[in-house]
Amino acid sequence: MNLGFIRLQSNDFSRLRREFIALSCISAFFLIIIISSHYLNNLLKQRQTEKLTQLEEITNQLSEVENELSTIKEFTPQYQKLIDRGVIGAEKRLEWIELLERLQQELNVPGLQYRFAAQENYPLPPSSPLQHHRFFSSPLSLVLFPLHEEQAAMFLTELEKQASGFPLIRQCEMRPGSAGPAAAHLTVDCQYDWLTLKSGIAE
Repeated sequence: MNLGFIRLQSNDFSRLRREFIALSCISAFFLIIIISSHYLNNLLKQRQTEKLTQLEEITNQLSEVENELSTIKEFTPQYQKLIDRGVIGAEKRLEWIELLERLQQELNVPGLQYRFAAQENYPLPPSSPLQHHRFFSSPLSLVLFPLHEEQAAMFLTELEKQASGFPLIRQCEMRPGSAGPAAAHLTVDCQYDWLTLKSGIAE
């Protein structure tokens, strides 16, 4: 009586073992990508919260200046600090581009793509007491092709630390694979509002 048993040869076991190992490696790779993506997203959410807090501090500093002085703003420490940081004044697009390219070289990021759109008004919430200040955004589309997620996180962190103006991250997405250099293992696609402002204080 034939019970339909399947008889496996030794080479069948070897093939099944190789396929199992390959499947395990693929599963582990995508698990690492998922965990890394969560790590980077949490880091960027934290940085976004910090930048929004800093933006609120800037508006509070401007309010203090307006309450205290109206004609000699160039001598006020609070106002001068914002000018030195590049928050107040014209956009420094060339300086920002140089920073992006310098960070790529210093951190050995295999690939980098960026595009600044035309500067536009950045609307404040209707309840903001600083509606008479003109905030501007220079939208930035930034694509990194890093070796790993730590390299991407370091690049974005250093960008915010060293940048003049106020780069406010809008969203960021990390995915496996790269359309850039062969050495890169990931693609990180980020959108920024790079903010500057013109104060409403009289010149």
